[in-house]
Amino acid sequence: MISLYGKIENGNIKLLPDKDSMEWLERNRNYKGNLLVRINKTTKERTTDQNSALHLWLSKKAEQCRDAGLTRQKILSQTIELEVNEHFMKEIWRDVQQAMFKNGKSTKNLEKNGQIDEVYEHLNRFFAEKFNLPGIKFPNDINKIRN
Repeated sequence: MISLYGKIENGNIKLLPDKDSMEWLERNRNYKGNLLVRINKTTKERTTDQNSALHLWLSKKAEQCRDAGLTRQKILSQTIELEVNEHFMKEIWRDVQQAMFKNGKSTKNLEKNGQIDEVYEHLNRFFAEKFNLPGIKFPNDINKIRN
């Protein structure tokens, strides 16, 4: 059994691609038979097993740290490297937006008169100057954005 995840957009189910589901769909692209499809709402809550596993791991890791003589202060003095993701970038965007326009952190508060362009240009310049990353053109072709 394969689980495919998706969301409903404009009354249609849109599958969210992941490696396993894309491989399954590719292997079965020419299948002509019937399929049984079950649709379930997903929740953001973890399962009981996940919750138990998480708490067991946390307990074992705490014990390991204590046995190694680690204290909270020693652990918190270190930096944990995290990968950049879309949510983190949105937080950076919101902070810059707030600093530039003092209009709250919601991107809905940006005015139509070019404030999005100003934040976008500011961030592109920052990443170019500080990290030597080339600018990325802001997507403005509505057909490409929707597809």
